[in-house]
Amino acid sequence: MKLFFFKMLLSGQDRMQFSEVIEANKDSLCKVFEVLNPWGEGNPVRNRIIWVSCIGVPLSMWTVDCFKKIVHRVGTVVEVYEATLA
Repeated sequence: MKLFFFKMLLSGQDRMQFSEVIEANKDSLCKVFEVLNPWGEGNPVRNRIIWVSCIGVPLSMWTVDCFKKIVHRVGTVVEVYEATLA
């Protein structure tokens, strides 16, 4: 599977407590995330990647081209899970 640049917004019930949790687990989080930045107005989201569940599509139509046609009005197909096409 290809690697893509993702932005993830992590939030907690208490902003101060959440900051402390991030600081206390920074070593572990840095193994998963390249950069940890506080969210602000300077961090706009220009695109989103979502998982689309297609219910009722006959197995014979489980192709990349078919999935592209299903989602074309809302976006583009980035990747199709390999097991889906097997």
